[in-house]
Amino acid sequence: VLATFDGAAGTTRMWKEQNDPVMGGKSSGTFTIGSGTAIFDGTVEDVPFLRAPGFIKASTTDSEPFPDISSCTNVDLEVRSTEDFAGYRFSFGTAKAPGGKFFASGYKSRFAAPLGNFGRVSIPIKNFTDFWD
Repeated sequence: VLATFDGAAGTTRMWKEQNDPVMGGKSSGTFTIGSGTAIFDGTVEDVPFLRAPGFIKASTTDSEPFPDISSCTNVDLEVRSTEDFAGYRFSFGTAKAPGGKFFASGYKSRFAAPLGNFGRVSIPIKNFTDFWD
């Protein structure tokens, strides 16, 4: 278990939500925890100057190490979406790819969140990449 939202020692983390701060980004969101569940919601809007989508993200802020997942084959998420959205990504780590973009770090993978009801999404470790384009 990498993270829970139930107050359990060793798996409960400190989190923050970040809105798109660059080049006039207008995306905004919130990240709240209650009743053992985290709610991450918001609106992603196009950055007018770039005519491309902005972003919102939630990330941990504490310095506690995560468990070693190098022997795992998947990362499982219990998630749901209230909107039909195809742009969800899960990312972890801070490694920088050789020749990578300044703000790009870690490894990411796309995933589809079940619409309406919570469900398990299993992301194969082999799907994660440090290529952010």
